[in-house]
Amino acid sequence: MKQKICIIGAGNIGIPIAVDFSYNNNYKVFLYTKKECLKTKRLSYYDIDSGKTVESKDLIITDVLSEACNNSNLIIVTYPSFLIESLIKSISEYTFETVFFIPGYGGKDLISYKYLGEKCNIAGLDRAPYISRLNTETNASISKKKKLRLATLKKEHSEKTKKQLEELFKVPCEILNNYLTVNLTPSNPILHTSRIYSLLKDKTYEHGFERQIKFYKEWDNIASELMIKMDNELHDLIKAIPINLSEVIPLTIHYESKTVDEMTKKISGIKSFSEINAPLVYDSITNKYLIDFSSRYFNEDFPFGLKILMEYASICDVKTPTMNKIYKWFEDFILNAQITLKQNFELQNYGLLSKKNIIDFYSN
Repeated sequence: MKQKICIIGAGNIGIPIAVDFSYNNNYKVFLYTKKECLKTKRLSYYDIDSGKTVESKDLIITDVLSEACNNSNLIIVTYPSFLIESLIKSISEYTFETVFFIPGYGGKDLISYKYLGEKCNIAGLDRAPYISRLNTETNASISKKKKLRLATLKKEHSEKTKKQLEELFKVPCEILNNYLTVNLTPSNPILHTSRIYSLLKDKTYEHGFERQIKFYKEWDNIASELMIKMDNELHDLIKAIPINLSEVIPLTIHYESKTVDEMTKKISGIKSFSEINAPLVYDSITNKYLIDFSSRYFNEDFPFGLKILMEYASICDVKTPTMNKIYKWFEDFILNAQITLKQNFELQNYGLLSKKNIIDFYSN
């Protein structure tokens, strides 16, 4: 009998995952989405590295959450963090074995445990399995990672989850020591926020750009310097927590760049990053590119990324001056723009009030 997989979200990551999994004959694959156009069309992705286009095979697309989730062996969630709490509340009434987050940081484990407890396996990746961008609502361009790193909230689920992911993604999967490693991975919460600051720090919220800006290809030294400083602050935090967090890799090692200049050259030269645009949208009235405040860069990476790192540091009495500076700029920027965040996240609402709470929760 085939196992059941549910993929929640048909965006940059959800679509290529659904396409890949649809070829596995051991699974019945459901994709949950509210996008009406997807129900009548085949999904596809273009693999940048191989130059091949892959179309979906056996895939059930539905907008009925119960049909997609109930009795699933694996639920893969690709939603942004601000949608996670409402989603977990909705699926808590169903029966399933594992809820798996891509990526896994942003407090998703804490939210899930609050509503699901020991009911299921809670797991996540430290980074997305693909570098991906949507070309249309049904097609993405991707570059696949050669290795994945996962963590489960309870260690007894690790081996089974690893085997399942390796079968589905067809790449090696490394088991991380604990889920806090995922939450403290210096990925988008540091990478994206440093670049957003360097791009907009001297602009008003109404600023119009004459052209579209490439987010990574036009990366600058200001972003590199801030990113390295915030990464250093993060590792000061890691040293202050008596848990094995050695698997949190510094960005200078991850990108093989020791200096600011080397980091800028490295990031701006990554082929799979080159066509990714800054969060700007064309405005036909002004004939300029305006800031897109609906982007995940604003709704995800600051309130559910950088802010959470700062909260962990505050609880552990670790100073983070660069993080504080960039987050304060962000708060002022969206306040001036009269933008209301879709949701705010605080560790204290999920039981993490002290360093002891952190140690107890993640030492299992």
